[in-house]
Amino acid sequence: IIMAAAVADYKPESVAKEKIKKADLIFLLKLAKTRDILKELGAKKSKKQILVGFALETENAINNAIKKLENKNLDFIVLNSLKREQVLLQIPIKSLLLTRHIKSQNTV
Repeated sequence: IIMAAAVADYKPESVAKEKIKKADLIFLLKLAKTRDILKELGAKKSKKQILVGFALETENAINNAIKKLENKNLDFIVLNSLKREQVLLQIPIKSLLLTRHIKSQNTV
């Protein structure tokens, strides 16, 4: 299973029945977390399945991607940088493929 990035990590906590009119200068929008489908699939994954996820990071890219790889029980994760080019492992790249089974990291 190869999963694309989440559409959104958060959604509005409630839905208005009518259009919200401009009234005040400040409008507070409460957000609730969305389901983490990738994590749910990782929890149910069998030994015959391979699960691939994607991470878009702006800071601590490799550490955050490794955490996601482990926390979501992924076999591979494609790490993407939001920045045009980021130096990862002393190599200027935009994407990096990480796996939990093979201890090397391959640049893409």
